[in-house]
Amino acid sequence: MTSVYVDLSKLHIPVHSFSERKVNFAVLKKKNMLSFEQARDIAEKHLDIPRNSGDKYDIIIIEKYIIERPYAWIFPYNTKGAIEGDILYALGGNSPVFVDRHDGTISRFPSYLSMEGMIDVYEEQRKSWHLKLTINIYSEISKLLTLKRLLNLSQNELAVLKAKEEAVLDKGAQTRLKQLSGILSQHGINTEVLLAD
Repeated sequence: MTSVYVDLSKLHIPVHSFSERKVNFAVLKKKNMLSFEQARDIAEKHLDIPRNSGDKYDIIIIEKYIIERPYAWIFPYNTKGAIEGDILYALGGNSPVFVDRHDGTISRFPSYLSMEGMIDVYEEQRKSWHLKLTINIYSEISKLLTLKRLLNLSQNELAVLKAKEEAVLDKGAQTRLKQLSGILSQHGINTEVLLAD
């Protein structure tokens, strides 16, 4: 049997339905996190949004498309004229503003990416999700070798994981880690994808 290694970190896995990615974050109340109002204020200052000028060229946040994630708010925007339906006022090449819930950092991404693509890039950069073993497999040689092959680990990297009995195998985008979790599961290695602390 021939094995082929696929570098999953380089793979972009499209999300078929944005609603599949929705999570109820109402229970997520961590200390020292920005409120929605604080994050919105940061986005408005970044976009240099004027207060109530009424001009069709004014940039405004599109309320109905604001996205809440456990780690950031995503604020799409356009001109007032475009939002009111006049395409002549539309901004070309704009992409939403991501405001980190922990520190207020602004992130922007190329407009050629889909929203799901931008979220994946953000999560990879911020290591927003963790792929964690649900049981200790470090005494099972066959599973260790499978893990080494599937994660493309060097002998030293595997030795470090084993020595520490590390539960977190990888960090990054939820989409990629869920796919990797599925592949590991097919090989008898049970994992879960959890939001980073």
